[in-house]
Amino acid sequence: MKTFPMSDGFSSQSVEWYDAIHSGKSYEAEAEWILHKLNSASKKPQVSMIEYGCGTGRYTSLFVDRGLRITAVDPSQSMLNKCFEACRRSDPSAGTVREVVGSLTDLKELGAHTCGVALFNVLGYAAAGGNLGLCLHTFRRNLATGGIVAFDYVNLACAVANLRPYECRQLLMHDSKPGYDGSETIRGRVLTREVHKRFDPHDNSLVYIIRYAERDAEEWYERHEVQVFSPREVEHALHNAGFRDITTVPAYTTSARVTDRDFYCFTMARAG
Repeated sequence: MKTFPMSDGFSSQSVEWYDAIHSGKSYEAEAEWILHKLNSASKKPQVSMIEYGCGTGRYTSLFVDRGLRITAVDPSQSMLNKCFEACRRSDPSAGTVREVVGSLTDLKELGAHTCGVALFNVLGYAAAGGNLGLCLHTFRRNLATGGIVAFDYVNLACAVANLRPYECRQLLMHDSKPGYDGSETIRGRVLTREVHKRFDPHDNSLVYIIRYAERDAEEWYERHEVQVFSPREVEHALHNAGFRDITTVPAYTTSARVTDRDFYCFTMARAG
């Protein structure tokens, strides 16, 4: 029986396809929404930002274009390479970016930033296995006093109400245009992506097993585990990590109250 490699997290092959897979995500609208929330909370424009889990730089390049000095952090050098390419085409008279390899669980102090963000469920990935408190202390260590941290995460109430213990769905990715960063053209290539998803209510973990198959290439597999939180759990952990003025709303909407229909929560807090 033939076996295929299983990577824990993003493989180099899926990094290449990452932007095509998420081409429908509204990065620009979300970046504007996030900056509005940050500026409103601090009552002044942000100057420096640390972005955890920057990935291929889709958010990063938008923040740089808006004049911020960014410290972009990701555990994957392949992701950081793509982030650098995306930011290189930003307005050179606007903001700046520096790239750092690292994760929320092992990151050293990188300076006192005026704000920090962890977007697209980065906290859920980093905190898998019980590391929430460690991640939030990393947030605090890299913020100036009074600085704002902002992040999204999967809403536990929504997961409990809407996710079966086991689900499977199949997606067929057809890409007929260059990738977002223009560094390669994947015209005419087809990727089959099969996602097996399991939510475990005993430890509030969400596990994805993803099978990828590209025409005329060997298939590959990935395992992703994310932690799912309730807003109350997150807010309690933020208090313990030295934060105050904590607010939670549904992510990327105009609503003010989280319900079990909101898949993502968005929480902000001020460093005390």
